[in-house]
Amino acid sequence: MNIWNDYEETIFYPTFAEYETIPDLYIILDLSSPVQLYVLFSASTRINTNPTGYCDIIFYFFIDDVRLYHPFNRVGSYEGGSSVDYFSVTLQYFNPSFSAGRHNISVIVWSETAGNMIRDSSLTI
Repeated sequence: MNIWNDYEETIFYPTFAEYETIPDLYIILDLSSPVQLYVLFSASTRINTNPTGYCDIIFYFFIDDVRLYHPFNRVGSYEGGSSVDYFSVTLQYFNPSFSAGRHNISVIVWSETAGNMIRDSSLTI
């Protein structure tokens, strides 16, 4: 069994209302045969709340330039009562027969409020 890991402690402020990958957080795999693939992502977030609406960050896996719609994880609040909220986020993916070849695995995010922050991101396969 092989294990790959990437960790990025740099603070990242995603652009409001744009899909972006978390900078410098990715793993490139070169597989000679199909494998069972398990991917785990974790991070800490700070959400700037919005007293009149949503203020989420949505996380997706991004594999070979394709955003996976499932699984995803949404963290944040609706009509938050404080100025900022802090959340831990995890995201998991399993594929029982992941194809051989070269693959790039990362995480893409969508921020519904300007100024949201992601830090201490970890990607493990």
